Amino acid sequence: MSEWESAIARARAGAIDRIAEALRSLIQEKHLYQSISITFDDVLPDMPPDKNPFTAQMKYLRDATRRPWSLLDPQNPPKATNDWLLYVKPPDVKLFCAICDRIEAFNLISVEEFFAREKEFSHPGEPTQAFVLSYRCQSCKSVPEVFLVRRNGFKLTNTGRSPIEHVDVPSAIPKSVRRFYGGVIVAHQSGQTLAALFLLRTLIEQYGRASTKVEGLADQVLDAYMKSLPDDFKGRFPSMRDLYGTLSDDIHAAKGSAELFERARREIEEHFRARELFKIPDVPSAVSAS
Repeated sequence: MSEWESAIARARAGAIDRIAEALRSLIQEKHLYQSISITFDDVLPDMPPDKNPFTAQMKYLRDATRRPWSLLDPQNPPKATNDWLLYVKPPDVKLFCAICDRIEAFNLISVEEFFAREKEFSHPGEPTQAFVLSYRCQSCKSVPEVFLVRRNGFKLTNTGRSPIEHVDVPSAIPKSVRRFYGGVIVAHQSGQTLAALFLLRTLIEQYGRASTKVEGLADQVLDAYMKSLPDDFKGRFPSMRDLYGTLSDDIHAAKGSAELFERARREIEEHFRARELFKIPDVPSAVSAS
């Protein structure tokens, strides 16, 4: 193999590795509807417009990054390959396994390019593909988890997964309202911060109702809840009554403030940790966590 052929082979491998690593990062680290953009400039540099074989081959490789990519399916390997397409083996990943209750290695089970089913499908402007990838935990070997990855040009987006992503809920959050808190995190990570703020407000109100047994308007419930707390507690920690009002203002204005989200989540966690510190009993009959 000549020097330029070796260089082209390294460039092709670099481009394929770049796609595989982007898939790994997207599946392991990104949340629903989050994206990763890929650049090939450092592995496939622009070449001067001459007619030597290296320049021509590099141009073909750069063109290949703009064409549909072929993700290799271990269940159905390709019978033939095209030199001017990129064939990528999706990586194995590390994910939280709900059965094992810890991070485990997940092996790729299958891949399908869903839009390949559309015989008349075209790619106006930039390539658009939808990859369905299934992974199985290598510890418990239970039911595979499935991801939907959409490609638009050089951008990959996590557009779906089954089951939904595991959420670590702080231990201080009472079991009675943990389901609200889990929804808060999923909504915010999916770009729906306004919905996350609504769930935070719901968490505050529902815990207050269960704690006080007061029926009526939320303001009355939160007033009663704050009165039930020790004076020393109320003087040292943020008021859930005030936070509820601030969340309501944002929701009514449909702002969905990310800054308010971070503040509210922090104050709610601090509030429940303080309840533990002050040995204030939890509410055994609070809203069901089902």
